[in-house]
Amino acid sequence: MKNLLALKKELDLKEILLIESKDIQTAPWVLFKCRYGCGEFGKRYSCPPFPPPPFFSRQIFSEYNTALLIHDHASWKIRWAVTEIEKKAVELGFFKAFGMGSGPCGLCEECPDDRPCVKTEEARPSMEAMGIDVFGTVRKFGYDLSHDPETAQFFGLVLLE
Repeated sequence: MKNLLALKKELDLKEILLIESKDIQTAPWVLFKCRYGCGEFGKRYSCPPFPPPPFFSRQIFSEYNTALLIHDHASWKIRWAVTEIEKKAVELGFFKAFGMGSGPCGLCEECPDDRPCVKTEEARPSMEAMGIDVFGTVRKFGYDLSHDPETAQFFGLVLLE
């Protein structure tokens, strides 16, 4: 675990916290915020309606005991970091490691209509797309989120077992 927490410095992240997966909050209303608040809904394979619904996400999360909560000030950096941390976790024997980023995937200009994702090695769903109440989850760890662009905070998650 020390090797994974040490990635904070190597990846130049604001913070990596070890949390218990039972502290991850999911809620069906999160998908309404995606559907009725985000212009990327239905356009990215990493966004709803493609990832599993919250009830299935909760089932998946119950198969893990711990997770790494990743914090930084740029969503692109979170998306990149979770894939790097996931890869390192697998190398260290956490074979079930799975990362989730922040916001819509930006790896391609747009997802192809006629075939699956072409960047599955890097693309990961956002926490929101998995039905995670990001605000509720991170508040448990002392974060006070605002929508002020000057103080924007973004979070990712890597499930570990």
